[in-house]
Formats: sequence, structure tokens, C-alpha cells
Amino acid sequence: MKTFQFLLRRGAAATSACVAVAGQSTLPRVALAARAAATTSQHRSMFLNSAAEANRRAFSTSAAAAQVPPELELPTGLTSTRGLLAIGGEAKTDFIQGMVTNDVTRLASGEVNSLYCLFLDAKGRTMFDVHIHNWIDGKWLVDCDIGVLPDLHKHLKKFRLRKKVTLEDVSDEYGVCTGNDALLEHHGLVAGGIDARVHPLTASVEAAAAPPSGGLVRGVVAKEVAEALPGTVEAYNYFRVWHGLGEGPTDYHPGKALPLECNLDYLGGVSFSKGCYLGQELTARTHHTGVVRKRFLPVDLYSNGAGAGAGDGAGDGAGTVTLEPGDSIVASSGKAAGRVRSVVMHSSDDDDDDDDGGDGSKGCALVLFRLSFMEDAEPFTFKNAGQSITGVPRRPLWWPDAEVAEK
Repeated sequence: MKTFQFLLRRGAAATSACVAVAGQSTLPRVALAARAAATTSQHRSMFLNSAAEANRRAFSTSAAAAQVPPELELPTGLTSTRGLLAIGGEAKTDFIQGMVTNDVTRLASGEVNSLYCLFLDAKGRTMFDVHIHNWIDGKWLVDCDIGVLPDLHKHLKKFRLRKKVTLEDVSDEYGVCTGNDALLEHHGLVAGGIDARVHPLTASVEAAAAPPSGGLVRGVVAKEVAEALPGTVEAYNYFRVWHGLGEGPTDYHPGKALPLECNLDYLGGVSFSKGCYLGQELTARTHHTGVVRKRFLPVDLYSNGAGAGAGDGAGDGAGTVTLEPGDSIVASSGKAAGRVRSVVMHSSDDDDDDDDGGDGSKGCALVLFRLSFMEDAEPFTFKNAGQSITGVPRRPLWWPDAEVAEK
């Protein structure tokens, strides 16, 4: 009996020792895991805070000088720059839903008449920027740059396979137009409505009439009607570039441009809740990390080193200067701050007119701009233009406030 009790006591002691040893070996692992989780959380918090601070600096930057936004006074036909592709068939909604950045079920349900969105490639880079409008017989009209419309047609055919979807180029019958609300009443608009590029965080009718679209209508009319409209494509391009709106492959470089760098999140052109679509992974990851280092910005152009408020005389020699898409914009430190996309220069005949907004600017450029340079006080120059043109970046009027942008 004594021997049995001894063995029990010895076994209990051994068991206690094993438990103690196990506890000593397990607790450090738990502590290390907790410490690693805390460190990861701290690093993530620091990362997101630094991103928010970068956004705060960028969004708090105002224009170098108060300017009056230009207006598109005349209705304008865009038949020379935009084409139309009709999409029909009972499977069109599911098909296009998996191809574009926005939620086209809102279009199919009649919640909206027009949507703005992008087609992306498998790597998440831009292929085509489009407006999609509800049309007759349940069909949609896709408003796309006319130069790449055949490529869009081919792209959709490639993925259509045997789906019940019809595709037809109707650019010879109908034309894209833009202008004020009179288009709805006097020009026989067959599709479209208020320009779909509105602030994504507002849904009221009043907000839809606010910048960036400036209360414009964008839609489709008969081609002969669009061609007869009095406005010019040049005036429209100046209007959209001044407001910081990209359009076509000059701005959305196929295979290179990223949706959020093109302000697609601010323009209501991307849905982060619709589910999967071609190229979705990179866009979603960029959105959730909160880091976008470059964005489209309008840059006011001045000649002969004249900056904001230079007044008269800023236009001497402006007509001899050439600024091209792809040119680099350079900070005072000599570092590249971005690349030019669209450029709209005033002609030399406008030097004595008020078309420059009264601030001496000689034009405007849309620039893919590094936000870290937004605090630079000195005007920027352009690599291929030397000191003959300076540029002053400007925060678009329709960008969200800092508090909204950081959420």
C-alpha cells in the first residue's frame, strides 16, 4: 500500500512538472503571437494614418487664385470624338456586370438612366471609358471614344461566347451630345440625361446638377441633329479639362491608367459592393488600403513665367509654345511631379478677351499629378517647354472634403 501511495505521489509530481513545463513553453508562444498581432495592428494604423495625412494635405490645397468656372453655353455634338455601340439581349445585364467597374443592375432596374464606368483589363488597368444609357426595347447605348470603339466591339465579342447578347455599332445613325437642360426639350434626346459623372456620395437631384458635370445633360440624338448643334468640341474639351475630367485614350491610357488615379471613385464610376468583375482585384485593394499617390488634376497654364494673378501681358509669345500629352511637369526641385494628359491652349487671338477667366491663364492641362507635390509654393514648369510655360495645379471644385475623403 505504501508503495502504491508513493507511486501515486511520484506520478502526480511528474504530471505537475509536465504541466508546468508545458505552461512555460506555451505561454511565451501566446505572448509572442499577441505581441506580433499588436505590432501588425500598430504598423497598419501608422500606415493608414500616414495615408490619411497625405490625403489631408492634398485635399486641403486650394486654387492659387479664385477663378470663375467656365460654362458650356451652347449644346455640342460629339460625333467626331465619340461613337455608339448598342447592346441588347436577355443576358446583357449579367454579361456587362462582369465587365465594368460600376453596378449596371441599377441601369437595368430603371433606378438611373445613365452610368459612367470603365472597362478594365485582367491586370486592373483601364481599357475604355464609357457612358451607358438606357435605350429603346430594353437595349443600352454605350458611348465610347470613336477611335477605340472597334476595339471595344472586339473585346466584348471575345468574352460573349454563346451568351444571348447582341452588339451593333450605331454611330452612323445616332450621335453623342452634351449641353444644358434644353437638350431634353428641343433636340429630341432619345437616351441619356444628367451627366452621370456626379459626386458619388450624394444622391439628390440637386447634387446631380452640381460639379463636376456642371448640371450638363449628356445623351444621344439623331446623328444629323448632333452634327448641327452650334457648340464646338474645343469649347467642350476646355470645359471638361478645366474641371479635371478625363475622357478618351489620351487621358485614360489603355493598359496603363488606374481607375482611382483617374478619380473614378470621386466621379461615381466604380462600385465597391457589386461583386467581381474583370480587373476588380487591384482596384478593390487600392481602395481598401487607402493609398492613392497620383490623381488627375487640372493645371492652369501661364506663359513667360507668369503665375496666378499675373494680369495683362502674360500671353506674349504664347502661340509659339507647344505642350503635348506625355510631357513631364517638373517641380522647382527639378523632380518630375507628373505627366500631362489633355492640353487645351487659348489661341493668340484671345489675348485681349475675357476667355482666360481674367487671371492671365493661357490654357489648361489635365495632369496625372503626384499628390506629395501639392504643397509646393512655386509654379511648376514643363520639361519640353523650358521656362516658357508655368503651371499651377488646382484642386477640382467637386473633390470631396478631407473628412469625407478619409472615410
